[in-house]
This record gives sequence, C-alpha cells and structure tokens, in this order.
Amino acid sequence: MTFGDGINLTIENVVLIIRSTKFRGNNAWDLPYNWGGTDFPSGTVVVDSQNNIPTTAGTYDVTFNSDTFAYSFSETLSLEESDFSNFMTYPNPTKDVVHITSNKVISIIELFDLTGKKVMEIKNQSVNELRVSSLLTGIYMLRIVDTEGNVAVKKVIKN
Repeated sequence: MTFGDGINLTIENVVLIIRSTKFRGNNAWDLPYNWGGTDFPSGTVVVDSQNNIPTTAGTYDVTFNSDTFAYSFSETLSLEESDFSNFMTYPNPTKDVVHITSNKVISIIELFDLTGKKVMEIKNQSVNELRVSSLLTGIYMLRIVDTEGNVAVKKVIKN
C-alpha cells in the first residue's frame, strides 16, 4: 500500500479469491502490525486481532486510514460473467496456453496475479489464446472485454 497524504494508504485492483484477510505492516506480523477485523466491506481494524476480515472474491481498491484504523474494500471487477453466454477457457489448469472461446468478438484480454498486478495484456487482436508458460505456477484472474464493453472474469490455474 502507498500513502497518498501521509495518513491514508491505498492499493488498487487487489484480486481476492481467499475468504479472509488481515492488514500487516512492513511484511511482518509483529505488533503493532497485525490488524484484523470482523466487518466487510468496511470497518475498523483491531490491533493484534485473532480475527481475519471476511472477504468476498473479487477485485478491490483498498483504503486504510493509519490514524483511525478505518478500512474499506471497494469492488472494481466483478466475478460474474456478464453477457458472455458461451464464454469458455480451457484447459484449466494449464501449463502453456489458455484457449478462449466466446460468441462475442474479444477486444481486450488481461491476466492479473493474486496481488492485482496486471501480468499480461492483449488488445485489439484476433488472438483467442494466452501463452502463460513464462508465468510462475499459481492462480490468476483472466479478464476479457468484448467489443460491446461486456466484461467476463475467470480464474485460471497455471501449473
């Protein structure tokens, strides 16, 4: 997360597929950097909480106020398939290539890692496959936009 004004920390496009999370500072779990909570999508963290913040899978912009300990998860990318009635990806899991089929014309293909970082993007090409052999093993989120602006998101597992 980065400070915008010295108090409010933000991070954009964080992809969550896990069902709970916590805030921590400096990549450490030591006090006072172990903050949990019980409310979603917004609330106030508790220092050294045993509770994880329950989350819903999706892509979020996350804010955290270091003075008040208030946090907020604002969804930015739906996991619902919108207007893609015949949208498919295969094979899944995959080692090398993800094939994409759709009854719509695809304009943008994006692949995000679990931190929300975009690791691949293909625009305005007639490509219906994504070469993932160079990526690390793990879970990714594939976002596809058709020429009409409809968006679909699928989980992709890279072996």
